[in-house]
Amino acid sequence: MEFLKKVHEQELKELAALAYRDTTEENREFWKSELSQAIRDIQSEYDNKVDQLRGDMESYYNLKVQEFRTGATKQNMEVTHVKEENKKLVK
Repeated sequence: MEFLKKVHEQELKELAALAYRDTTEENREFWKSELSQAIRDIQSEYDNKVDQLRGDMESYYNLKVQEFRTGATKQNMEVTHVKEENKKLVK
């Protein structure tokens, strides 16, 4: 993801340099439009990647919480069983 960010930043710098070299209004508007579109594309790609990562992290978190709950339930059942066995042995 960092690599893509650097590539896009370099592309933006190149487009900006081209836009500033050309002094005609028409060409400035063209490059301004191109630069704006590139920024929107980069933002969209970044947002999609962040959403994907967020979803992955939430899934992982939910899985770990479920594993913890399952383990805790199993442990509680084992403790209850041991207590019952102890009661039987004491009698």
